[in-house]
Amino acid sequence: MLFIIRSESNHDSSSGADPGLCRTCHHVRRIESDRGSIFFQCKLSFEDTRFMKYPRLPVVVCAGYRGEAAKPEGGGG
Repeated sequence: MLFIIRSESNHDSSSGADPGLCRTCHHVRRIESDRGSIFFQCKLSFEDTRFMKYPRLPVVVCAGYRGEAAKPEGGGG
């Protein structure tokens, strides 16, 4: 199942609606279509079947959530 966020929603001017934890997750890929629809793709879904490729939004609980602050800087670990 695919969930589409329309940009005309007034929850968040940058993403169209509140995606919950996906907004700040290290594993998210934000995709905007030519028609202005915004999708949040979970990159964990490619390596772990527990995660949906396009999760139902808003995500309020996720075992794979890693905040953007957890991203390694400069590749050194």
